[in-house]
Amino acid sequence: MRTALVAVRLCELPEQQSVNADVHGGLIRVLAESPLGAANPDAIRPGAAMGQRGAAATVGALLDSSTLRQAARSLGVHHSTMQTRVETLAGAVGFDPIDGYGKARLGMAFLA
Repeated sequence: MRTALVAVRLCELPEQQSVNADVHGGLIRVLAESPLGAANPDAIRPGAAMGQRGAAATVGALLDSSTLRQAARSLGVHHSTMQTRVETLAGAVGFDPIDGYGKARLGMAFLA
């Protein structure tokens, strides 16, 4: 039940009216089991970056892609443009969003 509620909160109406919780696997469960209002510093920092033009699309592309070039292609931008966006995002969130655990942290921050 809790995972369903998290999935509903992840919907971006009106474009996205449903979310398949299975796509996010255990990440949904972690969010569902977190106490309401629990502090997550990573979830707070991306908020600053999300106000920048193209930040939400950049984060989504990074999470859906296995490489920087693939993320750039999915957005129809040059890979150097994507690299610049990643550097800006890294400065805003305080960690490298494409290296090691950074991508997992970015995913959790994005979902939170």
